[in-house]
Amino acid sequence: MINSADKQSSTNDLRNRVHWFVANTKPRREVVARQQLQNQGYTVYLPLFRGSKHQKGHWRDKQQILFPGYLFIQLNLGQDNIAPIRSTIGMRDLVRFGNQLRPVEDDIISFLQHNEEQQFSADPKHAAQFKQGDMVNIVGGSLDGLEAIFNMPKSADRVILLINMLGSQKSVTVNVDNITSS
Repeated sequence: MINSADKQSSTNDLRNRVHWFVANTKPRREVVARQQLQNQGYTVYLPLFRGSKHQKGHWRDKQQILFPGYLFIQLNLGQDNIAPIRSTIGMRDLVRFGNQLRPVEDDIISFLQHNEEQQFSADPKHAAQFKQGDMVNIVGGSLDGLEAIFNMPKSADRVILLINMLGSQKSVTVNVDNITSS
């Protein structure tokens, strides 16, 4: 059982230090909300990751939001006015548990930031996401719609696949942009 002295101590700790909190955004308005909050002087973190999308026959690297509908905002509850957050363009409100704001541990934010930095500093290689024996789908070209087994990369933009044809496995070479995960 939590006594009132412990509860008061944890409330004072929240009010006397800067903590990260989770904020809920309107759908697909995370980037706008981040910019608007930053314009108001808040420190905001929107975790991103590098994703690949197959568009118009090619793989495109694209920054994607790790937690759609959410971002992190750094606040000192004893000093910062949180009232403007709710009326900020793109925002809904801070995430509460009951009627209490709960901070996110700094270690979690550091972990997310470190992983994001590592991912965006790495060189993207679409073919590298596949291992020998992985099932893939062929998209586009004369083999469109066939399922195949990834064998190995042939060059920077070509891969060797195995397809079942006429009762045996045949080796075919296709553009890396023409395969997706099964």
